[in-house]
Amino acid sequence: MKLKIVAVMLAVVAAVVVYVVVFRTAEPPSQMQSQSEKACGSADLRAGADAESCRQHALDLIGREPERHEDAGRALLKKLCDQAFEQACKDLADYPCLKLSLDDGRCSGAWFKPPDGKACLAVAQAYDAHLCGTGNPQVVKDSYAKACQLGVREACGK
Repeated sequence: MKLKIVAVMLAVVAAVVVYVVVFRTAEPPSQMQSQSEKACGSADLRAGADAESCRQHALDLIGREPERHEDAGRALLKKLCDQAFEQACKDLADYPCLKLSLDDGRCSGAWFKPPDGKACLAVAQAYDAHLCGTGNPQVVKDSYAKACQLGVREACGK
């Protein structure tokens, strides 16, 4: 009987240790660096920062993460462009279409769940204005409906 009590106590202690070591010491998700952010580092390409990782981090900041940091993402693209990373320059030159692509992913739930209603509204408005060669009336209707369903009142009834 004493052996069973000791075994149960050891199991409880082990479970507490595992919980403390694995779960309590981990960084909160909002403070964890993504792989692209780590590979980007200071974004100094001459010092060995990976240009494509920096670009991917900029896209995360602009819209692929739930919390947007659009100004920081654009600034990172500009820093890369200033260092002659051609794709970052193209992204900046075609920024409205890049943002539409990211908004489409935010609306569809491709980047995270639940989808972003404001992004659905932005997609509907972009398609309605024929931005970036778009203009499908069904996409406009569906995006307004989804934005409304996700709680964006100004999209309702359009």
